[in-house]
Parts: sequence; structure tokens; C-alpha cells
Amino acid sequence: MNARRTAFALIVLLFGSGALALPTLPDRVPIHWNVAGEPDGWASPWVGVFALPLVGLGMWGFLVGIRRIMDLEERAAADRFLDALILGLTIAWAILHGLILASYLGWPLPMDVTALAFLVMGGLLAWTGRWMVRLGESDEGLVLVSLPTDDPELKRGVLRMGAATMVWAGVTMAAAAAFGPRARLLLLTIGIVPAGILFPIWALWKAARSG
Repeated sequence: MNARRTAFALIVLLFGSGALALPTLPDRVPIHWNVAGEPDGWASPWVGVFALPLVGLGMWGFLVGIRRIMDLEERAAADRFLDALILGLTIAWAILHGLILASYLGWPLPMDVTALAFLVMGGLLAWTGRWMVRLGESDEGLVLVSLPTDDPELKRGVLRMGAATMVWAGVTMAAAAAFGPRARLLLLTIGIVPAGILFPIWALWKAARSG
């Protein structure tokens, strides 16, 4: 079974587990937790058990659609990267869904939901960064690097920097799980700002200079 089918099967399991848990849940369940791990948003249990599976299905469809539109079957490196991304995102989503269902059912968790989410998403970011390095090891993988330049070495450099910032964001996010609210906010800031803001600006600047 390939990665796309495995990911789809996981999404089906998410819907099934949510449907099984639904009759046992109260009229309102938490759907958002603040940085301290305290619930601060509530909704119907239908939203609580089916929101993540629906988002996961949407991400799956989006990435599978990109793969088909870009005709990546002849570009093995790019194809492998997208397959890994599809499966990795779905596994992370499945873990988060399971943790949230466990909290709804009153099962003991080793940490608060926010901390566990930081660990899961931090691991996903770091894992994605590692795959970005592998993506740049061949010219065919560079088809996924959308920059206004055809310079393969520049694209590889951007990929390496992007991978480094992705891993950094993942490590800081995972580390935030071990601290209190203020330290969590600080770690998230120093992790996400380089990856989400500074890196895209730097990449576009490099591309513009090469042109």
C-alpha cells in the first residue's frame, strides 16, 4: 500500500473513531486550548470529533491534487517528498485527534493537550525539514521550489536554508512543551519567526538578486 492510500485509510479511521466516541460525549467539548494548556474554546461534540478529520481530508486532497497537476510521476524525488509529506501530516493529525479524543473521554494524558500538540507538530516540522534536504539532492526535486529563478544551485541553497529553519522551528516548538506559558511563547516566537517570516523574505531577496 503506497503512502497516499495509507494516509487515506488513516483519515477513514479518524472519522470512524470520532463516530464511535460521539454518543458518549457531553453537549459541549473543548476545541481549543491556550498556551497554558487550558481550554478556551468550546463547541458541539460534532465539531470536536470531526473537525480534524475533515481538515486532514482537505489537506490530503490538496496535496494529492498538486501531485497530479504537476505530473510528478516522472520526477521521483519530488514525488517521494510529497508522498512523505502526505503521510507525515496525516500521522500527525491522527495522533492529535487521538489525544483530543482521549481528553474528551477522561483518559489520563502525560501532559496537557497544548504541550502534546507542540511535541507532535514540532516533530512534524523537524521531519519535514529533513525531507527538504533530500529533495534538493537531485535536479528533479527542485521542481517544487517555486522561485523566480532557474538557477539550480540557488534553489538548493534556498532548500538547505529552508530545511534548517524548519528543523529549528520544530525543535523549539517541541522544547516548548516542557515549560510554562511565558517560556512557551518565547520559544514559539524564536522558532516560528525565522521559519515563517524571515526565511521567505530572504529567499525572495536571493532570487531577486540572482535575476
